[in-house]
Parts: sequence; C-alpha cells; structure tokens
Amino acid sequence: RGGLYLSYAPPQRLVPMRPTDMTVLAGLACADSIGLALARVGVEAPFVRLKWPNDVLLRDGKVAGVLGQSKSPAAATGRPARTVVGIGINVNTPIVFPRLAEGLGAQPIPPVSMREAAGAPVPLEPLLVDIVKGLVLRLEVGLGRKVLEEYKAVAELVIKALASAGKGASVS
Repeated sequence: RGGLYLSYAPPQRLVPMRPTDMTVLAGLACADSIGLALARVGVEAPFVRLKWPNDVLLRDGKVAGVLGQSKSPAAATGRPARTVVGIGINVNTPIVFPRLAEGLGAQPIPPVSMREAAGAPVPLEPLLVDIVKGLVLRLEVGLGRKVLEEYKAVAELVIKALASAGKGASVS
C-alpha cells in the first residue's frame, strides 16, 4: 500500500486559540510519528524534522505535508468554530521526481518516501495511531516555549549538518 492521507477534526476543547498553531502542532506530531515508525523498522536515528510550519522533511526530501483550516471564532469560546487538519505522508509510495531544467529557478525540495529510507515497507496502521495520539498530546500541551525551544534545537542541528557539508544557513 502507498501513502497515508488523513483529515482530523479535533474536539472543540483541543482547538488552539490561534488557528495557525494547529498546522505547526500537527507537523510536529507528524514528524515525531514518522521518526518512531522508521525506528520501529530498524532505521537508526532517522533525520526527521519540521520545515516550519507545514512540511515534514526526511533527510533531504519532503516526506509529508500538513495543512490546517478553520472557520471564524465561536462567540462563546473565542476558539475557531471548526478546525480540520489534513496530513499526507509518502509512506510506501514510489517516488519519481525529475529535476527542473537548468535556468528555471531554484529546485524544489524533492519528495521522498519512508520506504526509501527504510529499505522495506513501513506499516501504515501503527503510523496512523501514533499520529492521532501524538496530535492529541501536542494539542493538549499547545504551542508554548518548550515547543519553540525544541524547534530551535532541531534547527541548530540542521545548520550544523549543512555547515559540515559546506553549505550555509541561518535561523531567524
């Protein structure tokens, strides 16, 4: 089987006050779950990270995308009346991605599948369970200082990896 594609509408009590937090929190839950799934199939220290705010990268490719959508706030709570997050993950999907011809601008981040990283099929069901559990946990905690510090730490690791490869980057 190929990819994992899902929409999740959290209960109202878990909907963040800022609608944009939903996408970031879902992206972090997705990255955590992908790393866990790859570790379960024997990939040592999978390099999974969030490309703020909604792309999940595996090594040098895009393995997943996250998109949140919400309706205007409900008068009683101030929270969005309805919020849905969509997640798409290249799990066992075969990837064919041609490079753009020279002179057509910057190359997009190429897609990658979890199967490519693992060298074997990755089970979908445990990944789905981990994503939903992780998303609920992330929504309960919210996007606070700890999450931002976590992201900064990961970003610094990415910068060090790029520097060792002779490429420059910065975090702002």
